[in-house]
Amino acid sequence: MGNIKENILKMKDISELMVDLAYSSLLLQDKRISAEVERMYKQVISLEQETLKLLFKIRVHDDERIFFIELTDNVKDLANTAVHLSRQVYAPKFPSLVKDILTASDKRVIVKRISKESIYGGKTIGEVKVSTFTKARIIAIKRSEDWLFNINKLTLMEYNDVLVAIGNYEAEKLLNEYTAGKIRRI
Repeated sequence: MGNIKENILKMKDISELMVDLAYSSLLLQDKRISAEVERMYKQVISLEQETLKLLFKIRVHDDERIFFIELTDNVKDLANTAVHLSRQVYAPKFPSLVKDILTASDKRVIVKRISKESIYGGKTIGEVKVSTFTKARIIAIKRSEDWLFNINKLTLMEYNDVLVAIGNYEAEKLLNEYTAGKIRRI
């Protein structure tokens, strides 16, 4: 059951990130983020297939097996929805109302550039405890023309990086102050 649990947990984590990135691709109108969502979907499919193979190799009650099959299918459906959402970035006409909706919700996509005055430049996410002090979760970083998506506490932030984060209104205000250099202490 170990690998099954790990696979389902990975599928869950990836699909949640995919949804956040899908909304980010819409807000930023960035096809590269949409492409990353598509790439992540392939990971989810691979994990689902591996999990299903494992489910038929172990002895479990049929009801339990059906539950796991339905669970992996539902997580895959969420990932699939994220892909469809991110594909909206290719729409010929993008209504400005969508940006208003994405920035007005309680859980919002936050996009901030790290200024030369910010304490974030040259530090890892863990060093400056971004989520502790701002309650924002960084999900992607744009550095020059490249995107970083595998974000963790060891991810280095540089001056002029564009942070894409998820958080509420207060998190957005705090992240803005830290990235703008208005708060210079940890």
